[in-house]
Amino acid sequence: MPRPGLRRTAAAAAIAALAFAAPASGETIGQKNLSNDDGALTCPADTCTHAFTKVPDGHAAAPFRGRIVSWRVSVSTPHDSFTNTGPLRLQVLKRTVDEPGIANDEFAAVRETDESVTTPGVINKFTAHLKIRKGQFIGLSSNDTTEIRQADRARSNFLNWADALIPGGLARAPDVADGGRFVLFNARLVKNA
Repeated sequence: MPRPGLRRTAAAAAIAALAFAAPASGETIGQKNLSNDDGALTCPADTCTHAFTKVPDGHAAAPFRGRIVSWRVSVSTPHDSFTNTGPLRLQVLKRTVDEPGIANDEFAAVRETDESVTTPGVINKFTAHLKIRKGQFIGLSSNDTTEIRQADRARSNFLNWADALIPGGLARAPDVADGGRFVLFNARLVKNA
């Protein structure tokens, strides 16, 4: 029969091992560095979805199936009619038509976070719990009073839909497909446990 002190020691060792276990491995979808910007991007309608299919430093699409646990976005300082307080939503997008030339592709919103109010002039960080499949993209649902910071860089593609994509709605080609720039937002993806 094991001694009571031995059982407590084993239990304490097991708890300590759990406490020091390595964190879940993860990746960033989107540009890792959100602080180097070249201006602001506005929403050309009451609501819109911003996205990218290529970024110079990072994954434009989910490199594996998992869940998004947090997301960040760089928001401009307030001026004129731009309060820059959101609300914003992070979206999971899937490409439903893949034609030559990104402007001919179609995307649909699969799911999105609840609305998040932003703090102007800083990089905002939010928690999330969104499932995403390998190869799916992230989008940012915005409005016409909030400017998102953008960067002009080679090896990047920017997409915009005037009238935001809605989860469960029809897939649509982007209204704007622009090479050489991207929107400064990203998401942290971890593998499902």
